[in-house]
Formats: sequence, structure tokens, C-alpha cells
Amino acid sequence: MAMLIAVNKCLGSGWPPGGAVGSSYIKNMNNDKLTFEQHVQSECLCLLGYFAAQSGRAKRSDLISELANATFAGKTPDEKNRKNWWTRKFGNIAFVWNANGLAGATVHGYRMPVATGKGLSGQPGVQKRIKDNALRYFLEDLPKCVLLAQQFIDPGVRMNPKIQEALFGVVAGPGSIALSPQEQEDVDLAKKASPEGAKKLVKHYQRERDAGLSRDAKAAFAKANGGKLFCQACGVEPLKVYGVEVIEAHHRIPLSRSEEGRVTEISDLIMLCPSCHRAVHRIPDCDFEILKSRVKR
Repeated sequence: MAMLIAVNKCLGSGWPPGGAVGSSYIKNMNNDKLTFEQHVQSECLCLLGYFAAQSGRAKRSDLISELANATFAGKTPDEKNRKNWWTRKFGNIAFVWNANGLAGATVHGYRMPVATGKGLSGQPGVQKRIKDNALRYFLEDLPKCVLLAQQFIDPGVRMNPKIQEALFGVVAGPGSIALSPQEQEDVDLAKKASPEGAKKLVKHYQRERDAGLSRDAKAAFAKANGGKLFCQACGVEPLKVYGVEVIEAHHRIPLSRSEEGRVTEISDLIMLCPSCHRAVHRIPDCDFEILKSRVKR
């Protein structure tokens, strides 16, 4: 909390930063225009990547290469152009990061290196958009930052596990991940029974956060079930009942049988409604079979 207060004081001063306006923000992407929402998503993703590089959890060059492989592949076949776009985006993030006093500060448990350059200012308004959206989410609402970032990745992409871990797995400090309030409540309850069980639950959440895998699992399930997505525990079909799609993918392997370093496959995921998904995380071992036996259809 003290860190956030200190950082927020930095954000409140010295804005807007000076510096020359950079060249076209997306000129290397065949003038493919992004919506405001897509810009924010991409900047959340790049900010997580920049943080991963600054905290020493991944090399900047590896992050840029992986992001180039995971985005725009269908719209911009030239990988060099995609790398150029992400390189420019990293420069924009570096400019806002340095201008707002984060260089040399302790951010989410990691001591950041001092600034070695100003970064790239970008077109007018770019810095303000990053500061007001991606940077604010990153500092104050990590789960939202992660969610928005994952939405910018191309559907069906399977990222390098090490880079994915650097981007999404350790954004709340060494040895932890960003948890929603509901997830944190579940972990706190698990700690009362078993500290080791709580650690496994955090890893369980991490496995479920592979956005590309989750999308693929939902698509495969719908294809096998006449286009329908329904809860495999209670049978509810949210789109039919509520008019919106809220089915979630749950990692079905019990915590006691989960193996460190095991690659999650589509077959490991089952479809649950939000209520059943929340409930299974409160059941010992996150055992789906126990949940299923308790649900009365």
C-alpha cells in the first residue's frame, strides 16, 4: 500500500512530460487502425512485458519476439513489421514509466533499475492514454491489467510457457500472481487448512489463466456440443438463460495430483458456470467429481 501511495504521488506530478513527438504510432502495421479499447489492451500487455524485462524475469528481445508471434499474425504476415511495432510500443511505455518516477523505484516487490534513456514519446495523447489507463490498472488493479492484456493476444495462440509466466504469472511480487478479490478470499481460506494447499491453489489459478488455451477449450467444447456452451456440473446454459456468455474454463485435475511443470492441455479443462467454478475452488482439492456429486440438476 505504501508503494502505491508513493507511486501515485509520482503520477500526480510533472504531467505531461516533455519530449518530441515520435513518428507514426502504427506505421509499420499496414495502417491497421486500432480502437481505443485495443490500444489500452495492447498497452496493458506491453506494460506487463516492460515490467518483466525491468525486473529481470525475461529478456526484452525475447518478449518482443513472443509478442510479435502472438499478435497481428493474420493481419500483418511480416514478422519484422510486428517486431517493429512492439519495439515502438515498448519505447512508449518506457517514456511514461520514466516520466512518472518509476525508474529506480520498488514496484510490486521488485526494485527497478534507474533510467538509461527517455523512451519514445509517441503521438500527442499517447502518454496520457497510457498513464490514465494501462499504468493505472497496472499499479492499482493488476487482475484487470492482466485480463485486458490477455484479450489482445490472437485467438488460439499458445505462448512460450516461460514468457507467459513472465508476463502474467508473477506480477504481484516474487512467487505470487495477481489475484482477484474473490480468488484471494479462496486462497486465504485455503491457508487456514494448509499453507501448501494454498500455494497449489495459486498455481491452479495460474494454469487457468492461459487465455489462448481457454478459448481453444471453449471452441472445442462448443463444436462437440452443437454450438452450445453449458456447465458440466449443473447443466445451465448461460447464453440461453441470461442472454450473455459467461462460461469459464476450469482445470479439472485435483491439486493433489497436479504436477509441477506439467503442460496444460485442452482435455484438462472443463466448462463451468461462474457459480460452480467459484464453488469448486472452495471444495478440498478443487475436485470436480466431488462438486458434480453434490449438484442436483
